[in-house]
Amino acid sequence: MKLILPVSRGAGNVEAAVTAASRIWEERGFDSATIIHVGALEAAKRVKHVVEEYLKVDTGIEDLSGHAIPEVQGERTLPDVLRRVFREKFCGEEGVVVISSAGRRLAASTALATVSAGCRLDVAHVHFYWGPWTGLVYPYVPRRLEPIILMHSVVEAVNGRRSAASRFPDLTARGRDCRGLWGGDVPPLRCSVAELARRLNSAQTFSVAGPPLRAECGMARIEVEGIDSLRLRLCEPQDVANSAARVAKLAAGLADRRGEALVQLPAWMGAARLRGVDEHREAGVIVDTNLIYFGIHNSALEGLKVYIPECAVLEVQKRVANAVKRGGPSSSSAVADVLAYLALQDLLASGASIIPSGPPPCDVGMTRIDLTLLEGKTLATGDSGAYKFWKGHPIKRVASDIVQASFEPHSVDLDLRVDPSEPVTLARPYYALYQGLISLALLAEAGVSGALRLEVEDAQGGVKKVKPPLGAVRRFLGLEKR
Repeated sequence: MKLILPVSRGAGNVEAAVTAASRIWEERGFDSATIIHVGALEAAKRVKHVVEEYLKVDTGIEDLSGHAIPEVQGERTLPDVLRRVFREKFCGEEGVVVISSAGRRLAASTALATVSAGCRLDVAHVHFYWGPWTGLVYPYVPRRLEPIILMHSVVEAVNGRRSAASRFPDLTARGRDCRGLWGGDVPPLRCSVAELARRLNSAQTFSVAGPPLRAECGMARIEVEGIDSLRLRLCEPQDVANSAARVAKLAAGLADRRGEALVQLPAWMGAARLRGVDEHREAGVIVDTNLIYFGIHNSALEGLKVYIPECAVLEVQKRVANAVKRGGPSSSSAVADVLAYLALQDLLASGASIIPSGPPPCDVGMTRIDLTLLEGKTLATGDSGAYKFWKGHPIKRVASDIVQASFEPHSVDLDLRVDPSEPVTLARPYYALYQGLISLALLAEAGVSGALRLEVEDAQGGVKKVKPPLGAVRRFLGLEKR
């Protein structure tokens, strides 16, 4: 079986190509691959490296640049050119053509050429529910968010049901910097979420393909020793949303020895939506420190432009430094500080800007932001006192708006409701669930709760333990044991 993978230049196409190759390798299997492109050689080389390095499949590159303009052979369109190329080069064996990572013109032309060439070639598309997972590649994204759609089928034999996840590296392994497959730092929280996705994909090798789109069922069990045990159904997106809501309620109810509970945790993990900020997406929002604790990074991952005043950065850093000096967080409030610090790194990696301000606390420090930086932007806080103070301050005449953002800890079931017409609502619950599992692991390590145990059932009914990864977080905080 051969994989033929067209790749175009443009944002996300390399990630889409690697994801498509990995998912097709799982579901159908292939023992050779050819990447075709028109003027996208660098993108093709990056995809070739990953396919050969991790899937261990010999991969060639076919540059169609010389064929892109119809020649004297009577070919008038790109599909005509591709049809001839396919007949000359790819008709000798069965294969599958995956159009997901091509630009619109190349994808449409490739599909038309494949169907009309008369070769033993299927046409498939790997669908992507990006949302907060944008920029990550499979297997560092939940399998259910990367379904395969078979658009044209002529090949009977299907040889798949394996896990690509086990072939890709552990992003959080000891001694390894948290970096993407092509270099570039990945912030520790996002790195941990991505690695947890890989581990769960490796443990559960169920199929997600169509049409009609089907997803074999996956189950999981979470136990917080001495406190509670949850059995989670992970079959359909709404099942995952319900599971994320249950984890959010469990985590928010965990209290330390002094009775402190992380009531903001449902918002931090993205299960309870932060209201009052998304409508200011275009102008951008300057955020108070508390919104970093309330999960503003989730909105940034979905496109909200965030500006972070220096006073907020200093407040979070000071609190985390105190916890680290004591050997690590040992209370709910200290874990909350660590979670905020991790969220701050996600914010910066997603494009948030740090702007000069007065010193902490930010209630006052944000009133000293340069007026030219305030103009046209919204000031946002989760503190009613700061909101009232700013409303009576001269900065209200310069800022575009002043808002008090809020969340409802008990609204997670509604906030995570899946709407099939909005793809982001399918992707968001997975990210919330995985962030919630990372937070539970941190609470357990800090001694706030009992030990965390995560077990999943594979397609054959076997049970496997999955350890939530914390290596990247420990390393970032300087707490990794030698």
